[in-house]
Amino acid sequence: SSQEARDSADTINLKELLFMAKEGGMMDMKLTLAEVAKIFTMVNIENALKSSEELAAEGVVDAPAHALADMGEDADDDEDELVFQEWVDVLVRMVHEKVPEKERSGTEFPLVLNAYLEHTFVPKFTQLLKDKKRGVGSKHV
Repeated sequence: SSQEARDSADTINLKELLFMAKEGGMMDMKLTLAEVAKIFTMVNIENALKSSEELAAEGVVDAPAHALADMGEDADDDEDELVFQEWVDVLVRMVHEKVPEKERSGTEFPLVLNAYLEHTFVPKFTQLLKDKKRGVGSKHV
């Protein structure tokens, strides 16, 4: 259904995440396919173990906690997909792997993360999106 298509557009699965990481040149000796899969799984497991109230407080879901309780389960009940906040958590952990503490020269991680996003991630994916619009690059996951 079109609702299922809209719901799917709001999430990312492991295959799509790996495609994103490969296309964006994020994969290397520090951030391997296995490491990305592990991060994806850990974030999903951690959120599956949290209560609806904890998830709502973290912004993982948009609905108020009492509405979630009425649903009988968390809004993100799909362990095969990430919602936006989970994707953000995965991205942060991926950057943590790419720029390990020993390579940060004492710089605090939030500054490292910001620099990576600003100087590497955003420019790379902005270019990839422009290329895809012009029909350049991989088209399939």
